[in-house]
Amino acid sequence: MKRLFIVLILCAGTQLASADVSLLLRSRQAVLFAQDTRFDLGVQLGSEIGLGIERRWSFANEVDAGFGGGAAVGMVLQSSGLNGVVYRGIATRSIWLQGWATGSAGIGGSLGVTLNLASYELTSLLFFFPEVIVGPTFATRITDRASIMWAIPLSYQFRSDLDVAFSAGLTGRLAVDFRSPAAYF
Repeated sequence: MKRLFIVLILCAGTQLASADVSLLLRSRQAVLFAQDTRFDLGVQLGSEIGLGIERRWSFANEVDAGFGGGAAVGMVLQSSGLNGVVYRGIATRSIWLQGWATGSAGIGGSLGVTLNLASYELTSLLFFFPEVIVGPTFATRITDRASIMWAIPLSYQFRSDLDVAFSAGLTGRLAVDFRSPAAYF
């Protein structure tokens, strides 16, 4: 009797919200604005690529939401030095957690946190900094099991080597869904 009750609850739950697990391929391009209070603001270009996994829910075909995480590697180029100051480039290795939601038109928002382990260009010095990312998202399904999401993330990096470090950019993400066990009931 308990098993029947559990199966009924799972079946009822899948009518309200269906869930899938997705594998992600993510790429982020950004412009980083960096400043030490002793010097002028510098502009750096950055790029990142990563893999992840997420759990995605669809509620009554009106709202899609997801939460996941992954790992990425990236590079931030040194600033140009046109203002007399060169901010060094860094290589990053990071892990990230992110949540998002979109409406029926595919427009929504995301919020995430990234933990970065970075090293300056041409050195083996390592340093750690967290980063908070927020921004609008635009999602579309390309097949019944694959989707593409574009985001315009704004991020703030809590770095001890800089007084100001924020970025704006573009993130593209490809997700391939795998059915959850509850979807087979």
